Amino acid sequence: MKSLWRRLNSALSKSAFWRARGESERRTLAIAALIVLLMLAFQLIYKPITTSVKSLRAQTQLQAQQLASLRVQITARAQSLAMQPDVNMPSLSDGMSLPAVLEGALTEAGFKSALKKIEPLSDASVRIELGGVNFDALVTTLESLAKNKGVTVKELSLDAIAPSTVSARITFSR
Repeated sequence: MKSLWRRLNSALSKSAFWRARGESERRTLAIAALIVLLMLAFQLIYKPITTSVKSLRAQTQLQAQQLASLRVQITARAQSLAMQPDVNMPSLSDGMSLPAVLEGALTEAGFKSALKKIEPLSDASVRIELGGVNFDALVTTLESLAKNKGVTVKELSLDAIAPSTVSARITFSR
């Protein structure tokens, strides 16, 4: 610290302003300059970082709330569809297997590229995994499958990827 002070004092000693000041005044000015520099560093570096962190935390909380809301909505909708008795419930047409019907319906809905896995669990049950699908389009497709193909959702797990975009694991049964 003393060598820094000596270098600063040597560099500034050539200035008329600095030479006109006494030793104690020079030290006071140097300390004041250091304080101003620290305040400037706080304003330009530390404060923006902490503000960004607070903003990201708030966004994360909002997205967690949205995800919880989406899960409640889809669960309620799936339960209401399961409770509705449909006398004219269609069956799987043309003798197609449940995995084939699901793959065809998902391809028709535009989810072919998002389809990660189709796993038959039994003759009447299939588990699929979808990545990066629009939530609203997924709900519409699930309703269509229940209404037009007689395929119901047995289990559903959703993970939010982005606003209105989810990753889904769905177990279907007929």
